[in-house]
Amino acid sequence: LEKNFNIVGSASCGASLLRLASELQPELILLDIGMPGLNGLEAGQLLRATGVGAKLAYLSMESDPAIAARAFALGASAYMVKTGPSAELLHALRVVAAGGQYLTPSIHGGDIAALVATYREDPVARLSQRELEVLKLLVTGMSMKVAARQLGIVPRTVAFHKYRAMQALGLRDNVALLDFAVRHRLLEAKSAPGNRLNHSGQEA
Repeated sequence: LEKNFNIVGSASCGASLLRLASELQPELILLDIGMPGLNGLEAGQLLRATGVGAKLAYLSMESDPAIAARAFALGASAYMVKTGPSAELLHALRVVAAGGQYLTPSIHGGDIAALVATYREDPVARLSQRELEVLKLLVTGMSMKVAARQLGIVPRTVAFHKYRAMQALGLRDNVALLDFAVRHRLLEAKSAPGNRLNHSGQEA
């Protein structure tokens, strides 16, 4: 990238990115979705909230349409996957620098308008595959510990995905989550073993 752009700084985590962006005021920021501490989307939100007007281009391991749609809904100018060719990254950044937007063709054929429309019209489309898996298990009765064991992750990660999913859906508590699950047919035909969420918002 140094042959084509004037790189004014680099950051290894979300916190340092926020500090550098405020100091350097770059025109374009390339963010990794998986940054430690604050992830790329969270950092992008905070950059906007603090008045940093740089164009935001996201790079991710995930080709999940929900994550890409969320990025554009939060003001992204580009979304690319790390498995793509290096030439794509350079092309995308040139498009963004010129005032355009770019979505990797592996997601919705590169059609940003269609991606965002799906995100807005179908609430379930706002969830990443992992977030959807977590919600389906929890609303059918599994405790976080059992769900974590089934998914091969730790309970804290299950709680994190549940929080992110409810945030994306605009749901405040477990009552709203159960209602959403019924309306959008997330409940399985048979309840899974374990604890069921009750109407007080706790596991019963």
